[in-house]
Amino acid sequence: MCLRACVLACLRTCVHACVDLYRYEGLPPTNELTAVLRQVHIENERVNFCLTCHTVTCTSCVIDEHDGHNVAEANTLYKQNMNDVRDLLRNLDGEVKRQRDVKANIGTRREQIAQSYQQIEDTVKEKATKMILSIKKQEEHILSIVHQKRDQELERLLEKLDDVECYLTNAQRFNVSQLLYC
Repeated sequence: MCLRACVLACLRTCVHACVDLYRYEGLPPTNELTAVLRQVHIENERVNFCLTCHTVTCTSCVIDEHDGHNVAEANTLYKQNMNDVRDLLRNLDGEVKRQRDVKANIGTRREQIAQSYQQIEDTVKEKATKMILSIKKQEEHILSIVHQKRDQELERLLEKLDDVECYLTNAQRFNVSQLLYC
């Protein structure tokens, strides 16, 4: 393969030299020269890729025109690029799946927050109702104590009033009896 490439490169160099000579003399290239030039490319499959020029080339062109350039085999680059594309697609699929999971988690979390909010609201309402009932019971209890104290005070005052009336009655009787004895 290497010997063949060298021979083809030499042949190509000769053909190019002939083309240059024709150009120098101002003559158009002959059909024979063009046919030989085409034959060189036909025999050499375009299996290389010049990374510097970004072109597909044949082996003789790599040796001749792309000397010193970064050249790789086209099939290897194709496989490498396909693997890179597959990896990117896998990563993209993973990202899409991750985004779907995040959206699902957001929906689930939103529902949990709504349920928690409802539970908190119900708890607050229940505790407020209990507090209101407790306040009403305490109010009733305080009112009953106040009424009881008032009733006791009223009874005490009535008893004092009775005592005062009794004292007045006794005092009047005493005054009347003293007046009678005088």
